[in-house]
Amino acid sequence: MLVIAIFTMSSFSQLLQLLQLTRSQTQYGYLLSGVPKEKLSDLAQHHYLVTFIGWQMALHCQFAGANINTMQVLEICLVHDLGELFGGDINWFYAKHNPAARKAAKVFEEENNQFLLQYFGEQRTHIQAVIDAAHLCQTDEARLAKLADYLECLQYKNFVNALSATDLDMAVPALYRLIQLMSCPKIQKSLTNLINDWLKTLDQMPNFLFFLAKS
Repeated sequence: MLVIAIFTMSSFSQLLQLLQLTRSQTQYGYLLSGVPKEKLSDLAQHHYLVTFIGWQMALHCQFAGANINTMQVLEICLVHDLGELFGGDINWFYAKHNPAARKAAKVFEEENNQFLLQYFGEQRTHIQAVIDAAHLCQTDEARLAKLADYLECLQYKNFVNALSATDLDMAVPALYRLIQLMSCPKIQKSLTNLINDWLKTLDQMPNFLFFLAKS
């Protein structure tokens, strides 16, 4: 037991040091979308905002009477892109244009996940299950996390004035397809209303003063 305790504490310390890299791991995929280098997001920002969005949407569904496991949503959001820690992401449009590159990126991401899992100590099996759930996207919790991922990407592009009509043409149908896959009608209705309202704000300037002027 002492050996396990030492291993767990050592792994925890190393894991925290590795996760510090998310502060500096740039989401390079946005370069192909015309986002300048100085405005690129990083993995820590992305994970935090996806998790926040997923948390709020899960609570929104719960208040509407839906059955959703908020903790599972949070866990999936927190690790969904963790495999991008060593090497960054791949542009969505490029991945669709070049399936071979997308496949190679997924293999690389999975290899990185397997490397990182060794630092989760006794939690390794659980974290592997969370990562698998994120990739399979077959539960309402995983689908809600993926929805939060899409929303964060669109919101970020809107924030840096890089959101295009092509982005919306490709992403918006994907949002509604995810919602339709939800097994709970209350989740479907709640999220549909939420997305409908959210989409109306994307043509507004990403400036807090705009909201103050409207209040």
